[in-house]
This record gives sequence, C-alpha cells and structure tokens, in this order.
Amino acid sequence: MPDAGPRPRLLLVGAGHAHLHLIDRAAELAAHYEVTLVAPRWFDYSGTASAVATGDLPTEAGGVDVAALAAQHGVRHVVGRLVDLDPRARTARADDGSELTFDVVSLNVGSVVDPALLPPQRPARCRPSRSPDWRRCGRPPAGGSAWSAEAPAASSSLLTQRPPVPG
Repeated sequence: MPDAGPRPRLLLVGAGHAHLHLIDRAAELAAHYEVTLVAPRWFDYSGTASAVATGDLPTEAGGVDVAALAAQHGVRHVVGRLVDLDPRARTARADDGSELTFDVVSLNVGSVVDPALLPPQRPARCRPSRSPDWRRCGRPPAGGSAWSAEAPAASSSLLTQRPPVPG
C-alpha cells in the first residue's frame, strides 16, 4: 500500500460540546487528520449548571477531565488556552508558549463564565430543593432552581450598572 503522505493537522481549540464529541470519535479522525487539542485540563459541563448553582450537586459534579479523555482517545492535548491565532500563517500559540501549526482549525470553547459576574449564591436554607417556603428567604426566586432564568436577569442588571463605552 503506497504512503499517502502526511495527514493534515487539525487543531481543536477549546473543549466545548462539539470538540468533546470529536475527541470521543478520535479514532475515526485519526485516519484523516493529525489531531491536537488546546484546552484547559477541566471543562465545566453546562448541563449540570442549574443543579450546581442551586447546590443540589457539588461544584465538581459537572467537571469533565479533558486531559484524561484526550489521553484515552489518543489525542495530543496542550493543556492551556489559546492566546494567539494567525489564520494566514496557520499558526497558533498557547498560553504556555507552545507554538502550533495547523491546516484546519476549529474553535469551540463552550460556555465560559467569569465568576465575578455571577450573583452571590443563596444560603443553603433558601435553595428550592431545601425550602418550599421562600418568604423566609427575603425574596422570591427568579426562575426557581432554573439558573437559565436567573443568569440573564443578573446579567441585565449588571449591564445597566456599567458605564457607557466611549465611542
């Protein structure tokens, strides 16, 4: 069988849902691409965000060990974040200084939240799963335990508090 030559280099940036799926299917990709992933070691799965935000699950319950998943499927994993991307030169640089070259790049960082922008967590006694009596908590729930309802409300209140951007 003749050598088909080098495989194109596929650079996956981030550990969002699409990239986690590709890592899981890395054996199929390996026939066509040399795969490299740049992502932090851990990724917080957004599907557990509501339960973590209400305290029904511990913070680490939604964590995906990206490094272990990549190793299990034979994907080269650069632990860190992308700090520079030059599509014309087809180069990238990770925050650890790693210089990477690619033929194809895919960006899928998933949900990333700055904890400083989140509202303070309610005391345990006021979480929906622990207290049916919200009156003693001082305010009604905005969306119950549905973090997806509370996060936009918190974000909109933060946006109204920010100074205008000079233009």
